[in-house]
Amino acid sequence: MLRPMMPASLCLALVAEVLCLPADFAARGQAGSAPEPATWEQKLISGDCALFVTFRLADFTADELAKTVLGDWPKRVEEELHVTAYGIDRLTMAMGRAGSVQIVRTIKVYDADKIRENLKETLRAVTSFVAFRDEAGDAPRKPTINKKKVGDKTIYYAGERGDWTQGWCPLDKNTFLQGDIAAIEAMLEGKSKLTAEMAVALAIVSNHSLVMAADGKQLRSLITRKRPPTAPLEPSEEQVSCGAEEKSVLVRGEEKPADEKDDADRMFETAELGVAMLALKPLWAAKSGILRLDVKNMFTLSARIDLRSKDDLDDAELALRSLLYIGREFASKLTKLDRANDFAGMKPLSAPLHKAIKDARIARKDNALKAIITLLPEPGLAKKVRDEIAEAKKYRESIPY
Repeated sequence: MLRPMMPASLCLALVAEVLCLPADFAARGQAGSAPEPATWEQKLISGDCALFVTFRLADFTADELAKTVLGDWPKRVEEELHVTAYGIDRLTMAMGRAGSVQIVRTIKVYDADKIRENLKETLRAVTSFVAFRDEAGDAPRKPTINKKKVGDKTIYYAGERGDWTQGWCPLDKNTFLQGDIAAIEAMLEGKSKLTAEMAVALAIVSNHSLVMAADGKQLRSLITRKRPPTAPLEPSEEQVSCGAEEKSVLVRGEEKPADEKDDADRMFETAELGVAMLALKPLWAAKSGILRLDVKNMFTLSARIDLRSKDDLDDAELALRSLLYIGREFASKLTKLDRANDFAGMKPLSAPLHKAIKDARIARKDNALKAIITLLPEPGLAKKVRDEIAEAKKYRESIPY
């Protein structure tokens, strides 16, 4: 749903997300004379979360280079979430066995009624690939929004409930949930305890522009699990429609087998991962980790990979250096891209990004690997990128299709 065009260091964060590269968790997240009130992220993200990424949008829009590379992405995100009038303070995306959820915190108090009204068509479109029809037969039925109570919270969704049903749930005057309805329910009902590493990751969120954390066991289980065919169940509770009654179909959820084992080798049995990914197996097999990015006149990307034993350190470091090599080579190729390529505007970033990755520092401590990449933009780099993006756009628009 959300596909940003990211600044150079944030591109590395995305690569890290795809490859399960986690980040450093410093003790600073636990410091402070008095504990701060728990955030919704800390309250809702539970032990069944495989991966989450959270960022403060203002940090990126306030930086000239980051803002240039992001382009109109912040605006598109606000439009998709129907919060253009309120602005986004923090956006968090969490992924678990039941699906994915976005936790959205707005700058201004949002109008829940207006967002719900805007969501009618949006939610209904994603809910099913089958058009809803009225009783007469042919005319499309007016979308209605149903609701379900979970504790003291209400989840709103459109159409029939199924695998792709999207929901929306207000939490307070500035925060709401949006995503797979099953995942929202699991998040609101979640009682499983977080690992210590994931808890620390949530504790340091306010200290960084971006924080991403992965629970290795949960992520491996999520990727390798085989989803059984869904089958309708009889509704176990009343589904209430806003304005009109509508019968909903509940879909059988998948239960995690009690004897499911954490086996990294299972991840490479699928054709999707393939033999080429074996070089990164030590990273996939990691216990957990955190990645953090700070944007303030410079970009600092730090990561920590916690391994299951010291015996894995050598292989994990080799895999990590291979990943950095891939990033360095990608940076070099930016200068050779045709202007029709989507990344053509990033050519001025090639040299500084290549140097930043080449100078990356890797250290070992106990059962963990730490890495840090620092990019200090030279004066005028943002303008060079902006001009190159404009030229690439002009070129693409001149191509006859």
